[in-house]
Amino acid sequence: MVVPIQEFVFVTVGSVVLSLVLLAVLLPWTRDARRLLLIGFACAVGIIVWNVALNAANAGALNVDSAILGLSVQDVGSAVLALVATFVALMLGDRGQPTIHKLGASAIVGLATLIVDRFG
Repeated sequence: MVVPIQEFVFVTVGSVVLSLVLLAVLLPWTRDARRLLLIGFACAVGIIVWNVALNAANAGALNVDSAILGLSVQDVGSAVLALVATFVALMLGDRGQPTIHKLGASAIVGLATLIVDRFG
């Protein structure tokens, strides 16, 4: 396995929790329970899809920390997929906010995932 199940679970749960806390504190419009559920679900789906793909491809070389901030392709990929999945979910499931707000919330989710994955 490229990504051990313990790391997989920790990063998924930690990213969702940190993302939702940051969003609730920083962006008042996200405090609606339905939005938070949508964002948390999308974040988890993005992380799971990326890590399952890495495990299925046996892409162990992508889970090696680099000299640049100690990040691996696996770390960055989890963050990017969490960001993209959140943005797509907000675009499709929440028509009440401007696109720039949705993009900002998605960026916070991506950064939170990167932090959790890097230090987790």
